[in-house]
Amino acid sequence: MTQPLPPLATVYGTRLATHSEWAHWAPRMTASPHQRAPTAPVAYIKPCNTFSADGASVTLPPGATELEVGATLALALQVNQALSGDLTAQAAIKYIAICNDWQVPHDGLYRPPVRFNSFDGALGVSALSVPWGDVADWTQWRVDILVNQVQVGQWTAADLIEPPPQMLRRMGEFTQWAAGDMLLLGSAWPRPRVRAGDVVALVAHLGPHTLQLTQTVQAGV
Repeated sequence: MTQPLPPLATVYGTRLATHSEWAHWAPRMTASPHQRAPTAPVAYIKPCNTFSADGASVTLPPGATELEVGATLALALQVNQALSGDLTAQAAIKYIAICNDWQVPHDGLYRPPVRFNSFDGALGVSALSVPWGDVADWTQWRVDILVNQVQVGQWTAADLIEPPPQMLRRMGEFTQWAAGDMLLLGSAWPRPRVRAGDVVALVAHLGPHTLQLTQTVQAGV
């Protein structure tokens, strides 16, 4: 049964969490200044000004003519603690939601400038969620990406490098989780690009449950 998503606290995004995104950036990982692939989660925060609702319009930020669609699923948490193991992490998950981690196209690998992923409205969040206990078999999750009613891509759990509870635990090695926090599970690559006037619908299939998030891109002032 779907339920309203509770109020959010801090939302953490992840990069290089999918095989497709890792493969895209792999040739650059050994270049300066890092000179090696990351061994810890690559994460960023989506501040509260980025939160936008189902049905909202997302405005192109100044200087941008396109946005990348960052279809993903997210784990909403119910704890105020560090997580010490995968089982503890799994017990901390309360809901699954669908999100659109909008970004301005860029070529930054690890730490792109904040203006590319933290502009107003840059995180679409579904109004509804599914309790974790109803969809704990994460291996079958998928998200269809439609632009103007035409499917242009898909996010699948098979593309994840790590199981969701393991991602949560590894992030917890660097983060003190709080109730209401949310972890985005990363995007598939390539990300579809859209322009002003495009309508983007994300449809998540979670076992017997379906979630949808639809937003429209609008030109800036």
